[in-house]
Amino acid sequence: MYSFDVFDTLITRRMASPIGVFLLMQKYLTEKRICIDSEYVSEDFVNLRIKAEKNALNFSKKKAINLQDIYNTLIQMSDISEKESAELMSAEIELETNCAVGIQKNIDILIELHQKKEDIILISDMYLSTSNIKNILKKIDPILGTIPLYVSCDYNATKNDGTLYCVIKKLKNVNYDEWTHYGDNIISDIKVPQLLGINTIYMESRLIPPWEREIKDRIDLNTNLPLQVVLGTTKIIRTKQDLGEKEEIGASVGCVILFSYVEWIIDQSIRKGIERLYFIARDGYLLQKIADVYIKLYQLNLQTKYIYGSRQAWRVEEEEKIKYVQNYLLQEIDYSDNKYAFVDLQGTGLSMGYLVRILDGYLPGKLNVFYYDMIEQFQSSQCNFMVYSTYELREIIEVLCRAPHGATLAYTKEGDRYVPKLESIDECRWSECGLNDYIRGAELFVEEIVRFFIDFNCKVRINSISEFILRYCCQNPDNIISEFIGELPQDDYNLSDSKKYAPKLSQKSIFQIFMWRTSERVTEYYDGTNLRYSLLRTSPKEKKMIKFYERNYHRFLGKMIHMLKNRVIKGHNGKIDKKVLIYAAGKFGKNTYDILQTTSGFKVVGWTDMNYEKYQKLGYKVSSPDSIFKLDYDILLIAIRSRTQSDSVKQMLIEAGVNIEHVMQAEEFYRKYQFPF
Repeated sequence: MYSFDVFDTLITRRMASPIGVFLLMQKYLTEKRICIDSEYVSEDFVNLRIKAEKNALNFSKKKAINLQDIYNTLIQMSDISEKESAELMSAEIELETNCAVGIQKNIDILIELHQKKEDIILISDMYLSTSNIKNILKKIDPILGTIPLYVSCDYNATKNDGTLYCVIKKLKNVNYDEWTHYGDNIISDIKVPQLLGINTIYMESRLIPPWEREIKDRIDLNTNLPLQVVLGTTKIIRTKQDLGEKEEIGASVGCVILFSYVEWIIDQSIRKGIERLYFIARDGYLLQKIADVYIKLYQLNLQTKYIYGSRQAWRVEEEEKIKYVQNYLLQEIDYSDNKYAFVDLQGTGLSMGYLVRILDGYLPGKLNVFYYDMIEQFQSSQCNFMVYSTYELREIIEVLCRAPHGATLAYTKEGDRYVPKLESIDECRWSECGLNDYIRGAELFVEEIVRFFIDFNCKVRINSISEFILRYCCQNPDNIISEFIGELPQDDYNLSDSKKYAPKLSQKSIFQIFMWRTSERVTEYYDGTNLRYSLLRTSPKEKKMIKFYERNYHRFLGKMIHMLKNRVIKGHNGKIDKKVLIYAAGKFGKNTYDILQTTSGFKVVGWTDMNYEKYQKLGYKVSSPDSIFKLDYDILLIAIRSRTQSDSVKQMLIEAGVNIEHVMQAEEFYRKYQFPF
């Protein structure tokens, strides 16, 4: 004989856990879709439902209770009537039925045994009645409804303590060693029946990825409906098919982060009467795919189109290039009314300002533009900027929206049409990094979650979950995510795929960046876009190496290395002979001090800062600003990178009586003496 557990072996719920059904019921109660008079129950249903189940088990002295026992106890715990209790119980059964999804790979095993005419039964530790569970099983597959079913609450016996197996043995008159049980619970489906002598086959669920384990540890699944829906959605996707690693990231990371933005765009468009959305390359590629699935499933009156553009292609001044941009946009975009909007990801809006000028005379009104985030905003009376978020963790958003084509360089004319001229890319690199699989995974997520919203006639805002996953990916990603994001082709200006976003650092590059480098740009030693993210990919040993270099950078070892570099390798112009007084002892000031100390032609005669006492306590040879009027120097160097702050200090020094001819700001100094700024 063969037996199968039911829940999480043959079927599962579209929620992360059974309590997800209670949370959805509470949403229905709050929205008055389930109407009862008791505000006490409506406002705290989840908590009361959980307690009612525990109390029912305790009060009844049964080993296994049924749903009626639970709701009878809920009547005792609250002010609901028997009629209201029946209505709530009916709603729960209906939601359980609608939430059920088959685990096809396990059902296929049962069907194969059924076709061989084997003796098969189903077993469940559950408070739902046999008829309730059979109705669910019939909905999944008619064959499942024909298999004999043994439910714990009907026999006052459970799998967990082995008594249900004992009852079935007697009823079926079968020996334990002639029995094989399939199940997912390591205790009630494996260890307990094994103790009785039953053969067992463990139907192991696919392990959830580390980021989902993290979010379950940080957010209470029993109180958070959005988390129930998101994790339930990714669970169902895994149930339906085997996901590759990159598909997994697309489904449970990329689309979870981007879905809320796209949903917001669509909601805003409907509210504002926008009918046409133009997604700008390349960041709009995945956003449009998410939007298309959403719009199709909801059957919305919204059109989308992908248009090719970039800062390089649109921020043009030459008359001929302006004409080509204008003709391309007039060809692709319907300007007959103002019911359209551009969709972008990040920016300042400056490129939109160029478009307004290029399309002057053609626009029927303000140019509507959606942004995920604007770091700062270009001021234009002709643009209507709609911004989703100013969330501080914005750095990886762009790389999560990669597109499998090159950047738009310009436009050309082919026949009577204007077409974009794209940068050529190495398609093998894009294939190797798994971009297409990532995009496919994202489409699977949006399709599954929107079907959930439609089937249950509700929307659950997942913004908080989106932000959690984004924060996780930015601040403390696991190796799977950091490797995927780090290896994606990307550059600062979105014009080339020649770099990886955040490549792994070699020991050589770590030395060059954290010890050898002085005034050079970090890009001379780092061939990526985001050094901070590359550091997240370093091993514990490499992290110790970095700390060693940072600790010794301003000490004897670092000074010797910098002296070797500047005097032997760099060989700075020996004709220079300048005495320098450095003003400011911040990070940039310290680097400037080290550079000049080890560079021939310059003699540091003093170093001063308003907070000189603080730096003296730290061991730096920084003196009071009074030294400005006591020392002999050729250059008073303001070692502050920020031009705004440097301007203020310069003005203050001149007001104090310093000769303006001796004062040099850092940018001017570095440029004059050929130090990279």
